[in-house]
Amino acid sequence: MQTLQEASIPLDFVPPNVTSAGAILLDSGSAEEQDPGLVNWLKQSPSVVVNLGSLFKYDEERARTMALAIEIVLEKTDVQILWKMAKGSSFNDDYALPLKEYLSQARVKIMDWLTIDTLPLLESGYVVASVHHGGSSSYNEAMA
Repeated sequence: MQTLQEASIPLDFVPPNVTSAGAILLDSGSAEEQDPGLVNWLKQSPSVVVNLGSLFKYDEERARTMALAIEIVLEKTDVQILWKMAKGSSFNDDYALPLKEYLSQARVKIMDWLTIDTLPLLESGYVVASVHHGGSSSYNEAMA
């Protein structure tokens, strides 16, 4: 099983045929090797990565709602935010209007695909929080 018992919800019973193998994570090279420009951006300030997974696509309402949530975080903290925002349908960029000021200050970066794999991105030392969908891979990458 791809988990660590210490990082999982305690269970009263684990069958004897179940073995925790820990996270299964691939080495894909350092963040610097994958995208030195993005790493330079990450170095500017503590960074939060918002990545709801490779399959998640935003509709306009969800994109606008996430933009409003990101705006609140940026108003109340000194972090910058890297947001993987893939559109699931065609809509204009008005969803990002609440972030206009922060986009011009380069405190938020919106990408439809991350140019650095998640594990090296989190291992870079510049990410202070990872917002993800809670799937097994995302969870294990964040725990690693």
